[in-house]
Amino acid sequence: MLVAYHWKLNEDLVYGGPDSTDYIEAIERYEFPRMLVPTIEGPRIRDMLPWEQLRAYASREAELGDVANRTQRWHEAIIHYQQCAQALERFRHPAVLELASECYLGSARCALSSGKAAMCLSFLRQYFLISEATTESIELKRLAREHDKSTLHEIELLPQTTDLTFDQLKTAVEYVVEYPLQGRSALADKIVERFRSHNKDGPELLWYLARCYMAEGRWDDAHALLAPLAATDGLIRQHLDRWHGLLLRGYGLWTPRFGIVPDDCDLDVTDAVNRGLIFLANALYYDAREWLLFALEKAPRDPFALFGHGLFLWRQGWFSLATERLELAKDALETYPAEFRFVTFVRIDETCEARSYGFNPLYPIFNIADCIERVASREPFVSHAILP
Repeated sequence: MLVAYHWKLNEDLVYGGPDSTDYIEAIERYEFPRMLVPTIEGPRIRDMLPWEQLRAYASREAELGDVANRTQRWHEAIIHYQQCAQALERFRHPAVLELASECYLGSARCALSSGKAAMCLSFLRQYFLISEATTESIELKRLAREHDKSTLHEIELLPQTTDLTFDQLKTAVEYVVEYPLQGRSALADKIVERFRSHNKDGPELLWYLARCYMAEGRWDDAHALLAPLAATDGLIRQHLDRWHGLLLRGYGLWTPRFGIVPDDCDLDVTDAVNRGLIFLANALYYDAREWLLFALEKAPRDPFALFGHGLFLWRQGWFSLATERLELAKDALETYPAEFRFVTFVRIDETCEARSYGFNPLYPIFNIADCIERVASREPFVSHAILP
């Protein structure tokens, strides 16, 4: 089934209203099913990722997570549970969301069992966004908060420690970035700088400092710190390439399922953005990244490309970088010229009835200001809560 959303910006001003011939022709230019084709002659999303295959894959991942959980392989269990939940992100059927919520809850249990209370709280926030609270989930949250408070207190004392060790530094930074609430990344930054004041800089130490910078949204500082080391340190180069993939297409460890943007691609900004939004709505985030970044290469201030890229960064957990993009999108939209723009995306959901929403003015579904508030509060990106 198709769930289609579209916004028509300034059509009355430019085209004389929805009954005009020019307006109808403009709509048909971007109408379905052409936009379901992710590449010029490539396979359709619904043909490549049918619900039956995703359901089987998600169920298998959930089972593997349960097996790892029972044998106390916490990290492995979390990976399987998260693979299951992410495979189901495009769907809205209650039974599908129930399985996803069970995986978020399972991830939270494993995180707490492995001593990662902050990560447990992060998974619980995802759980509460799509599911009702239960006695177990409330108790789990209480325990996680107690452990997190105790751990955070120990970390807060580290900048005053005279014999701070590198292992303490690593543990503290990794813990803080797992649940990057405001202020915590600055605390990690202080710990690293305290250690640097008594020790020589090494690649691994600078890598942890760069992680603090990235948690604060300081990409330029992180890049300047690591770029000189990337030529001789393969691990640093790998990490830097992964971060490059957040902001530059063609980088990163995750290959888009439908392939990168062709070198000879001649799509205009509107088509590229719409294609990126379709991938975003169907939880194909790295495909979305490629097309949205391609659009930003053509038009760095396009509000729709900036907004989609902000949602991608949010989904990847880069809250400060996402906030920056969403703020730019909000500012750009406020000064957007009075011209026609048809922005659309399609979510393919075989578990629900087909329906279509058409709204004007722009963004009654996606409210940029609301998204900025959610990101500022470090609320995790859950597709069900963002894409209705």
